[in-house]
Formats: sequence, C-alpha cells, structure tokens
Amino acid sequence: MLIADFTSLAAVRRLASEVRERHARLRIVVNNAGIYSPEQRLTEDGFEQTLQVQYLAPFLLTTELLPRLREHEPARVINVTSRLHRDGDLDLLLRGPSPYDGHKAYASSKLLLMLFTRELAERLRGTEVAVNAVHPGGVDTKLLRAGYGGRGVPVAEGARPVVHLATAVRTGTLSNRYFERFKETDPDPRTYNDEVRARLWERTERALRLARAA
Repeated sequence: MLIADFTSLAAVRRLASEVRERHARLRIVVNNAGIYSPEQRLTEDGFEQTLQVQYLAPFLLTTELLPRLREHEPARVINVTSRLHRDGDLDLLLRGPSPYDGHKAYASSKLLLMLFTRELAERLRGTEVAVNAVHPGGVDTKLLRAGYGGRGVPVAEGARPVVHLATAVRTGTLSNRYFERFKETDPDPRTYNDEVRARLWERTERALRLARAA
C-alpha cells in the first residue's frame, strides 16, 4: 500500500514516482478519491480543496503514470464520477464556486473530471488504453452521509461497477464511455464540446506547472 495526501500536489507527484519505482508494469488506474466539504478550504497549493482532491490530483496522477500505462497496453483508466456532475458549473478558471457552496463544489469538480475523461480518451484514440467514467450510485460512505444525508448501498456493492470496468473482458474494448452503475448513458452535453475540453486541459496543465514552480 502506498499513501498520499491529495491536498498536496507534491505528495501526488511522490506517489506517482513511488508507483513507477516499485512496479515495472501498470495496467489499471482507478481514480476514486472523493470528499465533501461544507466549508471552503484551500490546500497548501492554493486551490479549493474539493477541486484539488477530485479533479486536479487525479489529473496529475493519471498523466504522470500515463507513460507506464502506454508501455503495457492494453490498459485502463477508470474515473469514478457522479451523476451530480450535471449540476456542476463549468469552472475553467479552476477557482471553485463563489460564493462557496459544498454541493456546487462537489458537482463542479465531478464535471471537470468527466471532461478530463472524455479528453484523455480522445487523446488516446488509436491506442489500447481505455478511458471511462462511472457513477457507482449512492454508496454508504462518510462522504454521502456528510454531504447528502441518508444511507446508500454497502461499499462492496458500490464497488462492483468500478471493478467491472476495471476487469471485465468486454469493457476493455470500450473507451470514452460513461456508466451509471452498469448502464452506459450520456454524460452532460457540455462534455462533448471539443474546444471546452481542450481549453480545460491547457489551463489545468498550466495551473499544475505554476503550482510546482511555487
């Protein structure tokens, strides 16, 4: 087990380096980090916390590990998103909602993760690296109880759609898809905009470079 704090981009970079050092082969990356914060908090890198944990850190980790995935195709990237991404604002400035709202922060970061999923899949078109996103349903976690109340399905049940995408033979040939549990469906229409996705990718790379320089 390797542990990293996703509120620190330096820690995410160290995690990627440790994975590369310890594992000569890498076939699957699942981005499942998630938080719900009722109050606005900034990370040590200066980003809104939910935005960093649920979008910037997965973007950074995946792109850092992408060369190793490419070395051992076929490979897969699975981003765990939420159907609530449809409620998100298109935060191309990567600032988080203003005024702050916990639900909006959560939904907006999941929208950015969905945009990243589709853009990465397009950039890897013609390779054997499949990139997909999945909403596992309401799962009985601390996040669900803190942010939305109530209880969801047991964690093991919530993991099943993710494991299916990561391991099933059939899903290895699918890419650029969005699933709500096991059912393929359409994501938010904004994720189909090529220009928006490209602009988000460019701004994310620039923000991560600036954070590293600081």
